[in-house]
Amino acid sequence: MEQNYTLSNTLKEVREYTFQILDKYSNLNVYTNINLLYRIEKNIKTILLEVDYQNIDFDALFLANYIQVIEQVENKSKQLEFGQKSQYLDVVAEQLHAKFNFSKELIERAKNIAVESYPKHEAELVESKILSDAFVMDFACNQGRSRLKSLYEQMILNDYNLSKTNWYDILIPFLETHKTYTNYGQREVQPLIDKLITDLKKERKEIEKNKVLLVQKELKISDEEIKKLKKGLSKIKDRDDRGIQTLFRNTSKNHYKLNQMVDGKARIMITVNAIILSLVIGNVIGKFAEGFPNNIPAIIISIANIVSITFAIISITPNRTQGNFTEEEIRGKKGNLLYFGNFYNMHYRDFEWAFLQMLQDKDYLYSSMIKDFYYQGQVLHKKNRAIRVSLYAFLFGLAATIFAHLMITCF
Repeated sequence: MEQNYTLSNTLKEVREYTFQILDKYSNLNVYTNINLLYRIEKNIKTILLEVDYQNIDFDALFLANYIQVIEQVENKSKQLEFGQKSQYLDVVAEQLHAKFNFSKELIERAKNIAVESYPKHEAELVESKILSDAFVMDFACNQGRSRLKSLYEQMILNDYNLSKTNWYDILIPFLETHKTYTNYGQREVQPLIDKLITDLKKERKEIEKNKVLLVQKELKISDEEIKKLKKGLSKIKDRDDRGIQTLFRNTSKNHYKLNQMVDGKARIMITVNAIILSLVIGNVIGKFAEGFPNNIPAIIISIANIVSITFAIISITPNRTQGNFTEEEIRGKKGNLLYFGNFYNMHYRDFEWAFLQMLQDKDYLYSSMIKDFYYQGQVLHKKNRAIRVSLYAFLFGLAATIFAHLMITCF
């Protein structure tokens, strides 16, 4: 059927206004953006190709779409309830009514279409059925998974308290209860949504499986011990976190002090050895013109100085790091974002998303802090080992120099 309809001039103004709203909030909305509006409009037109739209109110249909999109980006509620009518939808409708001077009948019809298009409402108006199918069509394609990922990222950026498993627990029932109404939706969209639901359920099970396997691998404990551990953790979920925070704070402070001590020793060793080495090179210590035997002490102390300086420098040399993480590492809770060397190559938006992922998941946050302390300890051990070699090299070199000087003097 030919698409022989056009939007009214007022609706075109509303469309432009919607673009402005989407652009205004684009920094936080990686899914609900201008591209989404274009896609929904395209989906509506695709469905209309198989619908007898002689009596369809196009202005009300597209106005309902704009109302829903604006409501999604301007609503400040942090409660995620798919399918529930938002009270802010009425506010948006009234704002558009006042700004563009719509008739009361048009704004009420558009509002009813928007409400009926929610999954938990039975769509009776033909426009509601079209809009409902057009929305879910956005996920019924090859890019559906990536769009769901963008929607989840948008939730995190907007401070929704939503872990990965909770996201699946909300998303899967939402898609299962969603009903397609149009012939196109039932024929083309519903099979793809069913396949998407199956894939999401598999992913949900895989996440739980990986959690258990990870704990088993890390701690090397049996299934029975895993069950006991989970049971014990569930009992202390409501415990005050101040004790844990104090533990982390004190541990971090101790690591910092120990690290400062090692760096201080390294600076002292570099300074002392450099002074002695410069005196040797300047012939202040040892007279090279006096012949080889008399210069043995100077040679010994020079070698000891070089070895000592080398290991002192090694002890304060930063480790080389990759500077970024993949999305899979973040989702698998493998990335430690608490150390700058792990994220300096990441784009800010990727880092912000990853950090918000960590803040939304207490287990991930504590796990990252534990990893950070562990690797701090590993680095501190290497630094201590290097500075110990530096000190011993200086000590033995000094002792050997004194001994050699005494031997030359006495004999």
